Amino acid sequence: MDHGGQNSTGKLVMVRHGESHGNVGKRLETRVPGPSLTERGTAQAARFGAAVAGSPRLFCSAALRARQTAEQIESVIGGPVIVLDGVYEVQAGNFEGVDTDVAHQAFHQTYQRWHSGELDLAVPGGEAGNDVLDRFLPVLEDLRTRYLTPGAGTDVVLVSHGMAMRLAAGAIGGVPTAFAASTRLDFTQTIELTPRYGPAAQFLGWGCTRWGHHVPPFGDIAT
Repeated sequence: MDHGGQNSTGKLVMVRHGESHGNVGKRLETRVPGPSLTERGTAQAARFGAAVAGSPRLFCSAALRARQTAEQIESVIGGPVIVLDGVYEVQAGNFEGVDTDVAHQAFHQTYQRWHSGELDLAVPGGEAGNDVLDRFLPVLEDLRTRYLTPGAGTDVVLVSHGMAMRLAAGAIGGVPTAFAASTRLDFTQTIELTPRYGPAAQFLGWGCTRWGHHVPPFGDIAT
């Protein structure tokens, strides 16, 4: 990245946490603090940190698996890491702690309908899509206005959670709806958003420049 140009602008790198014990057990564990990283998840986080270029500002969700992932990144790139409210995972409600196929299917069916525009639909006992966006998107806007203004030239890394990240990025990143709904993220994969500015530093919106292994143009359906 060019840090020297007056108009250079950093990007927002949202990172899914490393593998957790809840992931291994296939349990829907979304409440904070939630499960810790596995040994494999810790190694994934350390490898991600080793691949980070420059000295980005580092933030994370309050969930334990996100904090532990960020700590591993911090140990490589330096810190400090700052914990943010509002960027935790979609809350599973009545499905919390459940590992059955029926629960997973019902939870994900509701989530898919959010991507189709049914954002007022709620997970039984949990959140609606609008609830997730109402807490998540203001955090991204605050990070943009603080750290991603024209001329700042420094990236922001935010360790968060796959479903919440995809919903937020799908809402603001100009990504096709079907792509956002179908393209999951593996552990420590990223969604990268770059703010676009016009004359007089007018904010024009976000552009998505990476989604896991995919780069623009994004297809309607992930392959």
